This record gives sequence, C-alpha cells and structure tokens, in this order.
Amino acid sequence: MKILKYRDAKIIVCFSLAFFYMLLLSLPLVASADNTRFTILSDLTVKDNTTGLIWTRNANLARGLTWTAASNYINQLNKQKYGGYNDWRFPTVHEFVTLVDYSHAEPALPSEHPFINVQMSDYWTSDICVYYKDRSVWAINLMHGNVKTQDNSIGLSIWLVRKN
Repeated sequence: MKILKYRDAKIIVCFSLAFFYMLLLSLPLVASADNTRFTILSDLTVKDNTTGLIWTRNANLARGLTWTAASNYINQLNKQKYGGYNDWRFPTVHEFVTLVDYSHAEPALPSEHPFINVQMSDYWTSDICVYYKDRSVWAINLMHGNVKTQDNSIGLSIWLVRKN
C-alpha cells in the first residue's frame, strides 16, 4: 500500500475533477427545439431561460487577457454598470457547460443562440484548479466545448454572466 503525500493527493483531486467534467461532457445535452431557450433582454444582455442566468450578448468583450487582467476588466465593467448591472463575473465551469450544446461545433452552442462574436477559442472560468492553484484556472473552448486547465498568465477570452 502506497501512502499518498499531500502533493499526490492534489494531483488526484485535479485529475478527478477533470475526469468528472469529461464524464459530464460525454452526456448528451438536448437543445430546445423551439426558440424559447434564450431571451434577448437588450443589445448587451441575453437571458438563458433554462438556467435563469444572464449572459453578455457579446461573447468577446475582451480577448487575450490574463486571468488577473480579465478580473480587473470585469471590475471596470461593473463600475460602469455594463448593461445596467454591476455584478458581472466569470462563469463557473458548470455554468459554462450548461450553455454548451455538444451536438454542435464551431461554436458548440445551440443553433438558435443569439450571441455575437463567439470565439472558437478558450474562455476563462472562475474555477481554479486545485493542484495548480497558484497558476492554473479551468477554461472552456467553444470550438467543441472542451474543458481544460490553462495557466493564468496566458491570454484568453472572457464571456461574462450574472444571476438574474
């Protein structure tokens, strides 16, 4: 019997979480057959009627920002009350996955989605990887909906969400 050290346990937690998300991603998600999944609230916001979350309509408010720079950018948007709200944030991985439709690609979103400027690249989430907690954040790629970790010092896109 091998005794795990703290570092080994962190690896297991991180890979277990990755395995969980891969399992989650393998489940078929059914998109709404009608156009009631989303409601355009304004030129700047869209409500997901399935989850109740409000997303920015522009899926590319900023691109190429490190996680810290993106956090600062979100703070600025909140000070400006972007779309009339001051509580924008990164989505969690779970919230992002609920938006994804794995029966589509490029982008992996429902066909009736009303979003603009969707990038076929990685987007930041709010979830930090346990193993690499000082430098790695979970990200999602909307080309196919893949979930992975990314070093927080590289530049990714941001797409913001808020609770209704």
